[in-house]
Parts: sequence; structure tokens; C-alpha cells
Amino acid sequence: MGNRIALIEDDPELREVLSSYLEKKGFEVYSAPSGFDIVAAVIGKKPSLVIVDLNLPGSGGDDVISTFKTRGMLDGVPVILISGCDEAEVKRAAVSIGAAAYFCKPFDMDILLEAVKKHLSATAGR
Repeated sequence: MGNRIALIEDDPELREVLSSYLEKKGFEVYSAPSGFDIVAAVIGKKPSLVIVDLNLPGSGGDDVISTFKTRGMLDGVPVILISGCDEAEVKRAAVSIGAAAYFCKPFDMDILLEAVKKHLSATAGR
């Protein structure tokens, strides 16, 4: 099972907390505040999973993922969408980009971890 996670979150505190938590659980995490800042990492080291905030500066998380998918950069890579928005809005965006899961902030880190493990194990046999 791959353990490389791309985390795109513009809130520096949450990005640090999530990165630290996932790294302590044995994942390799590379993070950035926007989709533009993580492009080189996605191209250089294809992630096993992406966690992305819906509301990013510039292009939203849904636009970033759509662009990556259109360019074939995330073929078969599960995406987990996170956001502080209204749950209906987050769900619509998650469906539109084919996200594996979505979470509204604030969320339980252990529940997010279970989703990460579930979706990584589901793609491990591909």
C-alpha cells in the first residue's frame, strides 16, 4: 500500500497539524497552501492519496483536482475533500470531482485517518 499523501490546505496551522498527525501514523506527507504550489511534487512523486481543501486562494480545491485529473496526473488516486463550508456545498463539490470522501471542518482526526486507510487499501491492488 502506498503511503504518500499530498495535502493541499491554505490554513498553515491546520496544514501543520494534519501533516504532523499523518506523519506520526506512518505516512509520507508533502503539503502546500495551494494547488499551484504542489504541482511539482505531484508530478515528481505521484501521491497515493490527496487531501484537499475546497476553498483555496486562487483556484478552489475542486478546480485544482479537476485540472490534475484532466492532465492525467491523478489517475486512480483517491481524493478526500475537506472544507469549512456548508455540508451540501462540500458534498456537491465532492461528487463533481469524484472524491472518495469529504469532511466538513472541524472533523475528527481519527475518522479522517480511517478514511485515509480505507481508500488507500482499496487502491492498493490496482
